[in-house]
Amino acid sequence: MKLPDCHSSDIKPVDLEYKIKKEYISNSGYGALMSDINATQRTRLLRLKDAIASLRGLNLDHLVSLLTIAADPGLSVNDLAEKTGTPQASASRYVAVLAGRYQTDAAEPPIALVTQEISADDPRRRALYLTPEGHQAIMAIINVDGPTSGTEGEAA
Repeated sequence: MKLPDCHSSDIKPVDLEYKIKKEYISNSGYGALMSDINATQRTRLLRLKDAIASLRGLNLDHLVSLLTIAADPGLSVNDLAEKTGTPQASASRYVAVLAGRYQTDAAEPPIALVTQEISADDPRRRALYLTPEGHQAIMAIINVDGPTSGTEGEAA
């Protein structure tokens, strides 16, 4: 890549930065990668973004925890920590937020997406499950294309 003379009076630093970035993107294949996303995939990505954005106040760690609980209902906080690779104290905080015990956005009241219940296997253990609101949030995320017929576990 040939760079223009930086001392030339007709080139502004912003223009130079733009040209360098444009050259990098075209040479790195990044631009080609992005152009491979068709209109349908772009629509799916935007719907997924909207579904995730509707869960206001949740960060990526909360979302990963919510998805993990949805995929494996009945987990304990320790199980969740192990499956997500986070410390137990962090997993416990994530569950507290997902259970609506901590206010994350002062403008809106917290919504309980998960609940802790006494485990049927071990009464000393608390099992994590989705609430109806949590189930609705998960369905919005996984059904970005709209409901599909024959979805496992769903009534038609």
